[in-house]
Amino acid sequence: MEIWKWRKLGDETTPLDELIRFLNSRLTRLSDILESYKNDLRTVSAFSNGVTQPSVYGAKLWQEKNTVVTTIVAFRDGEEGQHFSLWATTANTTIANNANIRTKTGANVALAANSVITFATIDGANWRET
Repeated sequence: MEIWKWRKLGDETTPLDELIRFLNSRLTRLSDILESYKNDLRTVSAFSNGVTQPSVYGAKLWQEKNTVVTTIVAFRDGEEGQHFSLWATTANTTIANNANIRTKTGANVALAANSVITFATIDGANWRET
């Protein structure tokens, strides 16, 4: 996909031609990234009821629907550089502050119904509230 077109007057490649080629390649890459994020945002996955170490593989938005009081102590199957948001639909979930999960307050966080909390990881195993 070429965003900018440039009319050459001869067969020589000029520095401007190179710049346009470079910018077109970056704009194409940016377009691909944005499309990927748009597709990710369409995916809402749900944690299983009562699970204390849920898998966060494969989605950027997770929903909890715990019908029983549940304390999440770890997130499994994370990938380096991953981030995700957790949408609490009930007030039955607490996020434990521990060696695997660090909250902003440094204490356990009881999620209110219809609240959202976001986490990120560098190594796929240790999570920080953002």
